[in-house]
Amino acid sequence: MSNPSAQIVLTLGKFEAAPSPLPPASEQHCIDAEVARLLPVADEVEQTVRAQLARAQRLRQAALKRAFEGKPVPQDPRDDPASAMLDRIRARRAVPPAPNGPSKTSRKSRAKVVRTPEGRIDDG
Repeated sequence: MSNPSAQIVLTLGKFEAAPSPLPPASEQHCIDAEVARLLPVADEVEQTVRAQLARAQRLRQAALKRAFEGKPVPQDPRDDPASAMLDRIRARRAVPPAPNGPSKTSRKSRAKVVRTPEGRIDDG
């Protein structure tokens, strides 16, 4: 008689009768030794990652705190001063829109700031 639910029935007898190949004992010992050698390394990496994530969170919070307090941050002397960058932004905004009306641009394309090969910041 067929099983109407179309599910395969796996009994303990069928499970015990199924072959389950294992590597030779010598290979099992090698595998065990390698796992024992690598587990402490994995634990150490995990601890390092957790410590670095916590450090990154503290640095992020400190940077946000300084920014909201209005404290200055060191500026690269090769960078343009903020006033020059603001002047360029104002000049770009002063240009009238295209004749077919204002175009919608994504934030990503509007906020494109890159560093030039000379190390200067180019915001447009």
